[in-house]
Amino acid sequence: MHRKYRIIFLFFLLFLLRNTAAAEITGREIISNTAFEYNRGSGFLGGMSAIGSLELNNMIKFKSGLSVDIVKNAAIIDLFSSAAYSPFKKIPLNFSFSHIYNGLPEYQAHTNSILQYVSFFNRYAGISIGLNLRFSSYFADRAQFESMLLYYGFFNIVNSDRILIGTGWGNFNDFRANNTGAYSYNIYSTVRINRNWFINNETWFIQSGGDGFASTFYGINWRTGAGFSW
Repeated sequence: MHRKYRIIFLFFLLFLLRNTAAAEITGREIISNTAFEYNRGSGFLGGMSAIGSLELNNMIKFKSGLSVDIVKNAAIIDLFSSAAYSPFKKIPLNFSFSHIYNGLPEYQAHTNSILQYVSFFNRYAGISIGLNLRFSSYFADRAQFESMLLYYGFFNIVNSDRILIGTGWGNFNDFRANNTGAYSYNIYSTVRINRNWFINNETWFIQSGGDGFASTFYGINWRTGAGFSW
């Protein structure tokens, strides 16, 4: 990661730590998923992922995850760490900073993305918009730098204490931050079994460009698993 952006991340982290001096844990969650994908580039692949999150003072949320997929006897490794700050109690607005690593070690391909974005949301809809600073290297060459727009919007069709069903559209998620025109459409659901346990499903229809759905369809990804919150 470029030194300048390491410094930006450090200042953001110190700001969050300053606001958690008398921290109270207000939420914890662990999710484990199994994933299956088919795309035009690699064919079929499958893997597993795990995500953990910690919320402090109903204001600051730390989140991180690991995903490992296997394709043609090669491992795809995705890692992310993020922090979100919600400074207003009555305004559903937060500021997020995230680092995503995407690696294909077998082919010496490594990508580090630094995401900075703002999200505005309520119970039924929301939007996130920001900037992605991406550094990509191949075969130990010097990293190539790119910057691009980030965007994601969602709409919850059902949002009750037991069931959540919704849909979204954008070019990034927890584990991936794509080019501006490489958007995806997703459908998601969460069903709570009891106060602590829940089951989640998510399907992504992946695009590789912005010339229209039929001509740019790239693949489909389905993730299913269970989570525990307390």
